[in-house]
Amino acid sequence: MKTNTLKTITSIAATGLLAATAAQADFLYPDVAPPETIDICVAEIDAQANYEDATYVRHEVASRPRATLGHTLRINTLVYDETGGQLIREYKTTCAVSTREVPVSFRIEEKNGA
Repeated sequence: MKTNTLKTITSIAATGLLAATAAQADFLYPDVAPPETIDICVAEIDAQANYEDATYVRHEVASRPRATLGHTLRINTLVYDETGGQLIREYKTTCAVSTREVPVSFRIEEKNGA
């Protein structure tokens, strides 16, 4: 009799753990930031970077989830000129985003030698 009760309790507990794990999976942040949060950081870069004489600007984005809510983005911004597509400036940016419409933190620096 005790064996059947123990098996039933173990089965119910395992089912509960499985259900809790499945429910939690819907609330986890994806590895890659959604486009609208990347756009928040790119808009901040656009406000601070010098695009004078540029005909083409490229943003290379690397994303990882933050320990808390949101993502940390590392963005390499390449600014090319109109004569032969030469690289004229390069910026390195670290931008943390969450559910807010502004970055949680933002740091941009121009890379020397571009």
